[in-house]
Amino acid sequence: MQPDRDPAALLADLIERFRHLREGKDTEYLPEFPATDPDTFAIAMATVDGKVFAAGDDGHLMTLQSMSKPFIYGLALDRLGREAVHRKVSVEPTGEAFNSIIELEEDHLPYNPMINSGAIAMSALLHHADPDAAAGQIMEMFSAYLGRRAEMHPAADPAQLGAGTATRPSPTCCGTSR
Repeated sequence: MQPDRDPAALLADLIERFRHLREGKDTEYLPEFPATDPDTFAIAMATVDGKVFAAGDDGHLMTLQSMSKPFIYGLALDRLGREAVHRKVSVEPTGEAFNSIIELEEDHLPYNPMINSGAIAMSALLHHADPDAAAGQIMEMFSAYLGRRAEMHPAADPAQLGAGTATRPSPTCCGTSR
C-alpha cells in the first residue's frame, strides 16, 4: 500500500472494483447453512499497530468456514508445539480439493492443515490434548481476534467444536471485524 493512501479509501475502491464478480458458487456440501446473499461483500484489514479498517457489508455476520483453518493450525502450534503438530499433519502442497478428507482414509498424514483432513487432525489434536477445554480455547481465540465474543452459527453443533470429527456442519465461528 502506498504510504499516503488512505486505507479506508483503498478498501472502498476494492469493494467498488470487485463487488460485481460472481465467479464462485454457493456451497452445496453444507446444506444445514442457509445460502449467504451473494451480494454481501466485505473487506477488512488490521495494521500492525492495531488500527482496523473495513468497507462493504462489514456489519453483517458471516461464517468463517475454511478461513478458520490457519487460525486452528496456529492455535495447535501455540498450545502443543511444532513437533507434536507435525507428527499429525504434514506441510506439503496437495492437488486435493480443500474439502478433501481422502487422506483420513489412506495410510499417511494429511498433506497440510489447510485442507479438511488436516483441519480435522488439528481439531482432534487440540481436543485430545485437553478434551474439556478445546472448544473454549478455540472460541476464546476467535473472540480475541474479532475483538468481541465469537458466536457459533445456529446451524452448527457446538458439541463438534474441537472434537476433530468429520460430522457436518463443520464448526465455524461467525463474525466480522467489529
